[in-house]
Amino acid sequence: MTITASTIFSICITIFLLISFTVSPAVSFNQPWQELRNSSLPEQYGKVVYTREGTGSKHVYIILQAHRSSVSGLNNRVTIQAQSDIYRIEEWLVRHKNVQLLLPEGFFRNNPKAKKTSADQASLSGNEIRLKFMDDETLRRELSDSTEFVNADRLLCQYSNIRLRQIEDRELYFEVHNYLSNLKNEPPDETPSVGAHLFYLQGRRNAHLLQKLPEIIEGEYRTGRISSAKAIFTIGLAHGPEIIRILDREQIAANFIGEDNSRKEGPLKLAESGYHVTVIIPAALLNKLDYLAESIPTAGDA
Repeated sequence: MTITASTIFSICITIFLLISFTVSPAVSFNQPWQELRNSSLPEQYGKVVYTREGTGSKHVYIILQAHRSSVSGLNNRVTIQAQSDIYRIEEWLVRHKNVQLLLPEGFFRNNPKAKKTSADQASLSGNEIRLKFMDDETLRRELSDSTEFVNADRLLCQYSNIRLRQIEDRELYFEVHNYLSNLKNEPPDETPSVGAHLFYLQGRRNAHLLQKLPEIIEGEYRTGRISSAKAIFTIGLAHGPEIIRILDREQIAANFIGEDNSRKEGPLKLAESGYHVTVIIPAALLNKLDYLAESIPTAGDA
């Protein structure tokens, strides 16, 4: 079978455009891992699809999401609903699980409406979380604004005093971003190495993000900026399978994290530090569960 340049280009852009999902309405499903035992996350917002048990009170909630189009910058009906679900999930975690730290994928640009999207927010330790309620109509209207970049993470920071920290490695993030931009402008030659290199870059990026989580969370906790070692981490759905495989193995490719090349894998810091990890998918993206299924153990294995 001959792999053409257009085929490689199509696969790369479909999987990795950070992520430009155009998804269809959610469908019903019945999988043994669709519910987290003893979880009270409202079903209308989303489902817990994977858990990793830790040893203490430290917890990371990973929300898989769909972004607006990386090409046009526009939302569609499903991405708006997905972002609405994500906002409600984040809101619920803040109110019911005392999560005070948000760690989004990517970089936030300046936003005049959201003045609290910097790492210099006032400490929250000992203070009550303030979170402004928005009805569904107002929330969807805010998320539909096409005049500037708006998503659930930005709105949460705008309408609450939750802490936000950037977690990306700038050099690695823009290396992936520029590589994708070049693919859009100049379709690759007929070689599988293009897709392989993109997988490598995204693998390094996933590894960096996961390995940095304990450092960021515990730094915020030790300095008293948050009152519990918990955080929400949001990342595109395309990263979900690899992230879940890493969490389940509790190991990470050694060359992705700067380990000695003689070692194939290194320890996952989240596992070493005893973190509970919960992976959640918003209700609007439930039809993408088959995409994650091969990576998610059954309820009996969790």
